[in-house]
Amino acid sequence: MQNPKVFISYSWSSPSYKELVLDIADRLIKEDKVEVIIDEYDLKGGQDVVAFMEQLRTDGSITHVLVLSDASYAAKADTRKRGVGTEAQIISPEVYNDIGQTRVVPVMMERTPEGAPCLPTFLRSRLYFDFSSEEAMHRDWEKLGRHLWGKPIRTKPDLGEAPKYLSDTSGGSFVGLKRTWQSLRLALSEGKPSMAVLREELLDVFETEITTASSPITNVDESQEDVMTQWERCLKLQVEARDILLDWALMEVRIDADRATDKCLIPLLERVNAIAGFSDNASSSAPVFRDAMAILGYEMALYVTACLIEVDAPLSLRHLLQYPFPDREAYRDTLHTGLSEFCHYSRIMSSWNEKQKQQWISPIAHRMFDRCTHSKIGKDKLIEAEAVIFLFNLLNRTRWYPYTAVYSSRGSRFPWFLKAKVAKSPDRLALLTGLKDWFEVQEKFVKAFQEATHSSRYEVFNHGQGDYIERMSMNTI
Repeated sequence: MQNPKVFISYSWSSPSYKELVLDIADRLIKEDKVEVIIDEYDLKGGQDVVAFMEQLRTDGSITHVLVLSDASYAAKADTRKRGVGTEAQIISPEVYNDIGQTRVVPVMMERTPEGAPCLPTFLRSRLYFDFSSEEAMHRDWEKLGRHLWGKPIRTKPDLGEAPKYLSDTSGGSFVGLKRTWQSLRLALSEGKPSMAVLREELLDVFETEITTASSPITNVDESQEDVMTQWERCLKLQVEARDILLDWALMEVRIDADRATDKCLIPLLERVNAIAGFSDNASSSAPVFRDAMAILGYEMALYVTACLIEVDAPLSLRHLLQYPFPDREAYRDTLHTGLSEFCHYSRIMSSWNEKQKQQWISPIAHRMFDRCTHSKIGKDKLIEAEAVIFLFNLLNRTRWYPYTAVYSSRGSRFPWFLKAKVAKSPDRLALLTGLKDWFEVQEKFVKAFQEATHSSRYEVFNHGQGDYIERMSMNTI
């Protein structure tokens, strides 16, 4: 890199000010490796003063002109008074004639009593470096050095690849949701206050777009042959929106699990639950749409629980599971904890299952795994999440049917439950349930589990109750 070479233009205001200017020149030379042209060092006795000043125009090796401007310099330049006035006549045409010029560098050395910068008229509209006090000089010194060397602290990045969405010519159902999520993601990463507004906007856009995308099913009657087709369509279009919401939930819990539970997970589940409830809106009150949204609510309950397991936040999990969600039916005035409001039995799903060549013990879990497309939360994490919800509800004698239990494979233990058993500091299950310790949780859960599974309605355990207890590390071995 070529060393910067600067010409310093200043006013001989006083001996002390001249010493300050020379100190600046010396520091540029010794500390910043900047070649300096200044009268004190470079104008010798008998030399032509005007010719010396003409170097500003004729010397092509001078990369910058530093105008160190105090009140005296500003006054002399504006009145074209000899010395400074001559230099100003040489400098000002370059400034006026080239809007984008960066060669002439204003350095403000003094302020007026009112606080305005002391700069000549031809430089007042230009960005300047502030050397008006020792503190200001300390702040701006590196900025000036970087400017002279052409090495700013931050440079504009090269153009990246064209965004992938430009190749999507299908139009898409969730354009607004994607756009709002991008804004919210940036606000979250930078801690901007706008994230509070963007969270609410994201949920509003989601509700609007999921309802609009499902609008063709408004007039579908459950007795008609096309019920299943429209129901399938509703489930299919949910996937893209669900994965965006899951990206949001994962980012929030990784930043702050407690805040995420209050500001993201609970509002998200409340909104999905409300959409699945009865509405005066014709589209959103259609039974097919409501059933599909209730299925999404079941999935999202498992997904957000999995998010909190992912960051190992038992207290946040307990807060989520203790939160009272309202019943989605308009004629009821009931609150549900343990996420039990989201444990949905779908009659349409049962009808769909009856039409299949291979019928599933748990069709809702089968369909959820069939459309489990998110890269971070997969099948095993959803099964473990449901095990946590099932344990909490069983201990609190509230309703939850563990649809995914039938997919719990023998010999593979749930990682979070195993950690809770082996590493009991902190005692995760005690924090989750409010009981004394892991041993009390184990004793009460196993007893309640054995009592509950005697009921024929828990057919998901017909292939081995012990397998599930073993996966949850609740066996005594």
